[in-house]
Amino acid sequence: MRRNEALVPILRNFATGNRFRRAEGISLGGSSETVFPAQFSIQAAHLSLYRRPFSVVKKWGAMNRYTEIKPPAVGVENGERERELLAIEIGKDQRVAFEWYYFDVHGQQDTDFVLTIHTRPFTSLFEVCIVDLFVYRNGRKWLHEFLVLPRNRLEKTERPLRIYFDEQNWLYQDGSQIRGEFGKPGIRLSFQFHSPLLQRRPVHLPLLPVATDAQQFDWVVFAPWGTATATIHWNGQVLTVEGAGYHDYNAGTVNFKRSIRHWFWAKFYMPHQLLIFGEIIDRHNRKRTVALLIEKERIRVDEHPEKSVENGVWRLDTTFGEFLFRPLKSHCVDAVSFYLPTVSPKLAGWGKFREVLQFYVTKWRLTFLQPLLANAKYLRFRTVWEHHGRRIQSFHEEMWL
Repeated sequence: MRRNEALVPILRNFATGNRFRRAEGISLGGSSETVFPAQFSIQAAHLSLYRRPFSVVKKWGAMNRYTEIKPPAVGVENGERERELLAIEIGKDQRVAFEWYYFDVHGQQDTDFVLTIHTRPFTSLFEVCIVDLFVYRNGRKWLHEFLVLPRNRLEKTERPLRIYFDEQNWLYQDGSQIRGEFGKPGIRLSFQFHSPLLQRRPVHLPLLPVATDAQQFDWVVFAPWGTATATIHWNGQVLTVEGAGYHDYNAGTVNFKRSIRHWFWAKFYMPHQLLIFGEIIDRHNRKRTVALLIEKERIRVDEHPEKSVENGVWRLDTTFGEFLFRPLKSHCVDAVSFYLPTVSPKLAGWGKFREVLQFYVTKWRLTFLQPLLANAKYLRFRTVWEHHGRRIQSFHEEMWL
């Protein structure tokens, strides 16, 4: 047995705790009021773990209701001042230091599900893959579980996408659909995603302010709009999140901690439109911004949008128009301090020891030790805005490195 493979059972034991950490309430727009998430309840549905996915479960309790997110039918259009949409081969470059596949689902009742498959985690020095599952409900993190799987068991192909570890952990693409199942004792996920964009050329953009042959970080947007369903069987309960879906991919060779200072990524769900805005600032304070607008039957790309904030109102100037957003209420649904490896290959042993120590500190909730071990922070928000007199939602993330 390989040394790193022998560590996998140990790492699997870290995947407990942090399930019911209450998110912080925050205020926006100059208001002194702090918004805290409301409590909620779920009725357990005692169904077999092996029942086929996407079954109907009992309704949730009382919830806050916002504007429903509905995906429009979309296509792809190349237009003036827009970047050409590229068809690319992924995962062929042996220099790739990290890569992950990202999916999320936004339900109709303030529920969000996130699935991230790290086939090469940027947070780990071990030869492992990490599958992260998150559920957010009423402004707080309701569930977080992760699976640690040996990388030498991974079988992966692209176009169509196929990720296979074993019969219990896999994800396949078939035309415009992606289906997958992941789990371990106590939890099981069945997942389905559908979008006609999966059969078309993805948007492919470099994200570093200044990239070189040795320093790369790319973003591939396979399907910014779609429909998705995630069914989670957990401790005798069944939760289904169904709604607007999103899927993208990131890969690169850069060391995040050494090269990037701040990462901001937001999706604004407007009636019949989705606006994506991203901003990355490197260690030299150089900035890279990108924006995508998905509406009706086209995707438009602006590689030089400008963001400004005045009197609490956000303004985004893009080649496809000006967007004004006034924040009404925001929840920090997730806040995680973590260790990001920066050591050289000669000191990999020390880096792995620190990584394992960080996992145990998190598992045992030794929060007073976190500042001594963590060197990065990740935040995720769900926010309600006013846009042209209507209430819309955004889902965004930030990372401070």
